[in-house]
Amino acid sequence: MRTNTSTRVIVPMSPWNGPAFSTNTTAASFASIVPTTTKPSTNSSTGIAILPADNAVFRGVFYGEGADGNTFDVKIVGWSRVWADGASVDPPANPDKTVEWVPCALAHLTCTLGTASGAASGVIGGADHHFADTITSTYASAAVNILSPGDNIPGFVEISTSGFQMIGVYFDMTGATNGNLLYTTT
Repeated sequence: MRTNTSTRVIVPMSPWNGPAFSTNTTAASFASIVPTTTKPSTNSSTGIAILPADNAVFRGVFYGEGADGNTFDVKIVGWSRVWADGASVDPPANPDKTVEWVPCALAHLTCTLGTASGAASGVIGGADHHFADTITSTYASAAVNILSPGDNIPGFVEISTSGFQMIGVYFDMTGATNGNLLYTTT
């Protein structure tokens, strides 16, 4: 007699990384998001966090300094590396080939801070730093899932990386003093 057996596969979850910036950004407007021949990089002074898209899903939890109800906006883009047919994907190995980085819009979000704060002596900076508990969308691709409890429990955004090589998160402080995020890819 044959019996059915099941195998349970346990897949470890990636730990949360971050903060994305070592010093929270105070960017007062969005940095330019345009195609470039230079690989995009993180810069807290201009509010640009360029993060890995190593796996299928990117998740982010936003926080910053400011009072309950203060806001900041973020634009999230996927960055794709493009090169001419026959070109090496490693420019140093084939420097005569042009590589271009092209951004694609994934979401424009408004993050509203709640009262939940970081732990004393914790990673995000303690009681002066509050998590965004309300996240609303100006636009978002179908690949974006937003959990926005609005009850002082941190919300988060989940995005399919859709084959992008990097995820860019761009900040604009519209009311909060500064902002940052914790992130993971799974």
